[in-house]
Amino acid sequence: MTRKGCDYAWGRPSIDSLKAAGITFACRYLSYGPAVGGKNLELGEAARLRSAGIDVVSNWEWYGDWSHDYSGGYTTGRRHALDADPMHRDRGGPAGRPIYFSTDFNPTTAQLPTVGDYARGNASAISLARTGAYGGYRAIKYLFDNHLITWGWQTYAWSTFSDDPSRPELAYLHWDPRAQLRQTKNGVLIGGVDCDIDYATVDDFGQWDGDEMNVADSLRLKLLAEMWNPTRDEWAKAGGDPARFDALVADGSDPAHPNVLAGTLSAVDKNVRDLIDVVQMLRDRPTATIPPEQIAALADRVGAVLVARTDNPLDLDDLPTIVQGVKQALSEVVAAGAGGT
Repeated sequence: MTRKGCDYAWGRPSIDSLKAAGITFACRYLSYGPAVGGKNLELGEAARLRSAGIDVVSNWEWYGDWSHDYSGGYTTGRRHALDADPMHRDRGGPAGRPIYFSTDFNPTTAQLPTVGDYARGNASAISLARTGAYGGYRAIKYLFDNHLITWGWQTYAWSTFSDDPSRPELAYLHWDPRAQLRQTKNGVLIGGVDCDIDYATVDDFGQWDGDEMNVADSLRLKLLAEMWNPTRDEWAKAGGDPARFDALVADGSDPAHPNVLAGTLSAVDKNVRDLIDVVQMLRDRPTATIPPEQIAALADRVGAVLVARTDNPLDLDDLPTIVQGVKQALSEVVAAGAGGT
């Protein structure tokens, strides 16, 4: 489902003007600026948006440039995330929802690894499951390709180029299909306030009132879609990437072959169902708690089943991150439940 949203900084469009413009969500700033009177999201503003049915998405941006922010790499990324998270929560942001960090410039090839280190710093503080990035095509693609973000918000800026540098006349707008949000236009007046227009390409794009349990659910979809033995159409219907299916076939690891991961699905799915059962229990009983070691054991069981398969054609380099993300997500839910939130 495509939904229309916006982002804005210094002004505050009225609720009526936002609704008249068809806005259903607003991406709003967190930064070191003033809590009131600057570009930052305010507590009362967040409450008004949500009560009107306009979803809120958290976005950290101090300078968002190379010299002030990203050149600091991991250390700066970690510090920014540690400071962004309490601001997010103080304004009503749920503990499990993501924060997008702005890469508000077009990194050079030489700068991209340091931009990646900044994202690693973000994830070290709030978990990879909650780490997102805003930026142009090169930045968003690099971060997704290297498993450094879970959420992407791509701007049309720095995203138009030719695939053949010698043919600039062939330039076109590139979109990374993994980005959940797209910024498509700047300088649009809504209620007299300068706004940018955004669109969500999926149902869950990190909005506060979205599904907080999406990490466990997404893991289950990953396992079902990429470790099952489907036809190409069944793979796509289950949510798998058709390009991934084609790549497996091309390199000889046909996901539709009956011997590929035969017998693995039931074992894996049982472990993932256990994880989701715990999440559901916590959702239904907000004050319930379970021992941290049980969370770790459940997540590790998923990883153990996968690692044991020597004929696995999938790239499991990011498996520790997936398992850690599940642990982190469940731990945050448990902590929230223990606090009565």
